[in-house]
Order: sequence, then structure tokens, then C-alpha cells
Amino acid sequence: MKERVVLIDFLNDGHHAVYASTLLNGLHSAGYEVIFIGTSALIDQLSSIVLLNSGIECISIKQRSFSGVLNEINKLFSFKDALIEISKLKPDIIHFLQLDRFMFGICLSRLLFNNIRLVSTLHWCGVILANNLTLKSHINSILFRHLLRNSKVISHSRETNNIIVGTLKNNLHYAPYPMHEDCLDLDSILKKKALMRADLGVAESDKLLLCFGGARYDKGLDTAIDALRFLDISYRLLIAGKEEDFTQTTLMMQAEKLGVSDRILFRMVFIEERKVIDYFCASDCVLVPYKLSFTGQSGPLVYAASIGIPVIGSTAPIIKETIDEYRLGKVFNAGDAYELASAITTCDLELRNPVLFKDCHSQARFCQHVIEAYTIG
Repeated sequence: MKERVVLIDFLNDGHHAVYASTLLNGLHSAGYEVIFIGTSALIDQLSSIVLLNSGIECISIKQRSFSGVLNEINKLFSFKDALIEISKLKPDIIHFLQLDRFMFGICLSRLLFNNIRLVSTLHWCGVILANNLTLKSHINSILFRHLLRNSKVISHSRETNNIIVGTLKNNLHYAPYPMHEDCLDLDSILKKKALMRADLGVAESDKLLLCFGGARYDKGLDTAIDALRFLDISYRLLIAGKEEDFTQTTLMMQAEKLGVSDRILFRMVFIEERKVIDYFCASDCVLVPYKLSFTGQSGPLVYAASIGIPVIGSTAPIIKETIDEYRLGKVFNAGDAYELASAITTCDLELRNPVLFKDCHSQARFCQHVIEAYTIG
């Protein structure tokens, strides 16, 4: 008899749709009966990118805001909605795809469904590193260890997993962050590069640096702009992704103050999934200048590595680990614009062979590791 797996994700921003669909399809292909619970917005994204196999049921729950004074209350209401659906479905496995912001609710789920295998995925290793001295971080650390004693947790970093010792380690599993599997040969990449650069107005002789993704403060866009001061005029910076903490206006003000505004291209809108590959192909190097407070994996890093685009990233924990392990490019001290510029000028900007990275971070390998977490122990 097929095992029934219910996957839950309350968020619908960033790369959640691609990540969820990768696992849904992989589990379905492996013979599981798969049901997804999420917001209607996320389910619409899953449908629009045509990544779901037939036979996968999706159940919509109300979308709520998880910011502001009602943050924690809204989380509890979302869990209530999800738990009502779970109780009807009687699954063998419950898998929460986002542990980080929903620690309390997942612990509550463990108490209510103590006879069902519960798995959750940790994307931000801050709760393992425990280097934040706030009351909230201490509470999250306690809740995290409670979950490790009573359920399975999957993370995307071997290095941070190794911090956990003793019997708790038995319930902590590693799964490689799944890459985008755009099957492009060198000729296809170069053709896309020429077309996109022509559209952007970037000369063939220019060296185009890309910062991609939502413009949160911890993404370090200010450091990338500052680094242009130390680079010659052949280097240009493309900032692509929707406005968040940083707006185009605030970034332009910084660039004008530094005298580099004429070397920056802005495409600060949400970029459709089918268009993402064009931005990466157009670039000579992808920058991941994240702050040290960023303790997750980077979607742009994984995307760039999967097609062989060089990556220069900061010493943020998982960023450094990934770049060093697969020799993707260079690492610089987070927040140091001069060191970032030095890394850019000394990095080989030729396309790399992505075979090793693609093998280790393939969608099939990712799903295999998740299934092992379901079945081992």
C-alpha cells in the first residue's frame, strides 16, 4: 500500500513554488501518495509553472500575513487550518517544508499527531549555530531541540549539522539543496547571453555582475554597489528582483553618492520563472554578498552553479561552505566592499564545468535524501 505524505508550506514568496514542486514530483514518482497544503497563491504558482504531475492533490488554506503585531497569532490560525485538513487525511508522514518561522506550531503538531511520522525542513541554520543572544533565539533553540528529540529534521548544510552531537544527531538529516535543471549546452548559454545583453544595453566587452533575488537587507546589495568604487569602468552591476527592504530609489541614492550610478542596471520587479535563466546567462559572474546574519542557502548561488556561472560570495555560513566545496569561485569577508572588489578582479570569469555540482544537487538526489529521512531510523 502506498504511504500517504502531506507536505505543508504557509509561504508563497521567493523560490517556494519550485522547491515544493520538485519534492512533490519526486515523491509522486517514487510511489508515494502526495497531498500538498498551502495558500491559494502558492498553489496557483505551482500550476502556472506546470511542474506538478497529475495525481497530486492540492488543498488551499487561507493566506495570512506573518509580519507585524499579529504575526504569531496568524501563524497559529494557519496551523489550525492545516491541522484540520491533516486530521481528515490521516497521513503516514507529515512534512512541513519551512521549519524556521513556524517552530512553535510544528512542536504543537508533534503533540497532536504523536503517532504519525513528522518531518520538517530547516532552511536557516541560525537555530543550530545559536550565536544570537536574544530571548527569541533561546526559545527557538529549546523548541528545535525538542523537535530533534521527537521528530526528523532535514537541513541543507552538512557543516552546520555537525554542530549537533549525541543522540539528537540521529534525527538530523542532510539533503542537498535542489538545483534548477535547465538543460543548456554552452552554445545555448552564449546565445542567450548575447540576446539578453543586447536587450540590457551591455557591451560584449563589459563584465556584467549579477545580484539576483528579493532586495532584503541581508542580501548585501549595499556592499555590491560599494564595491564598484574599486573596480574599473568595464564592470557593470545588474540588480534584478523585487523591491523589499531596499528600493530602487534608495539604492540609486547610494550609487549616486558613490559616483557609480551610471554602471548599475536595475530590473527591480518580480521576475517570472521562465525569464530567470536569461539573467544568469547574461552575466559573467553572480554575486552573493550576503550579511553574516544570513544563515540559509542561496537560490541564486545554486542556480548559477548549475549552469557553470562563476560565483563570488561572502563568508555567511552556508554560502562559504558551498562555494569552497565545489570551487565555484571566490569568498570574501561579509560586508567588506574592498575585499569583494579584489575577489571579483582575481576570479576566473570563464564558465565552469557544472557536472560535479549538478550530480550532487540534482533534483533526484535531493528527493532521494528526503526519502531516506522518511525511512531511516
